[in-house]
Amino acid sequence: AHFVHYYVRSGTLLNCVCVVETPSWEIESWTEPGNPAELKASFSHWHSDIQTLVDLARPDTLFKWGLFDRAPLPSWGTANITLLGDACHPTLPFMAQGAAMAIEDAAVLAMVLSQDKGLPKKLEDYYRLRKSRTTAIQRGSQANARIFHLSGPTAWIRDQVAQRTAGKNPLHWVFNHDVYQSTASTIKN
Repeated sequence: AHFVHYYVRSGTLLNCVCVVETPSWEIESWTEPGNPAELKASFSHWHSDIQTLVDLARPDTLFKWGLFDRAPLPSWGTANITLLGDACHPTLPFMAQGAAMAIEDAAVLAMVLSQDKGLPKKLEDYYRLRKSRTTAIQRGSQANARIFHLSGPTAWIRDQVAQRTAGKNPLHWVFNHDVYQSTASTIKN
């Protein structure tokens, strides 16, 4: 499990995202009501600050939704139709890149649509230019899901590695990517 919290609405509200792995969740919904007692039980052995946040949550603001891992699609469209974002490469939130990938998709799609080619060829280029990066982000998010939820000795090892690598950015390839530059340098007329 893990617990993420951050301010929203200019610091007037605190949003909490509580992730608990369960093999039995099957409901695909964004509006499934959450249960305060279940939430409290899921984090009962956590730090007292987390307990305070859970206790302060308004029951009418608690929702449960599953995180379903999906494999990359073998294609993103056909002929004159294509997809972008989670519609074609749904990404777990463990790298916080889902929306960023949709924005990058849109930027690349706009660039290829401006080329002097037929639409099907433009959409093939879009897929070719995005497939590798979006697949890497999906796989990284899947790996983080496993790493974040380790327990026992493997969690201790993870924590030691994190302490020793503090200040280093293993995700430089994610954050330093310039979608315009990489697309312009590989796009072919």
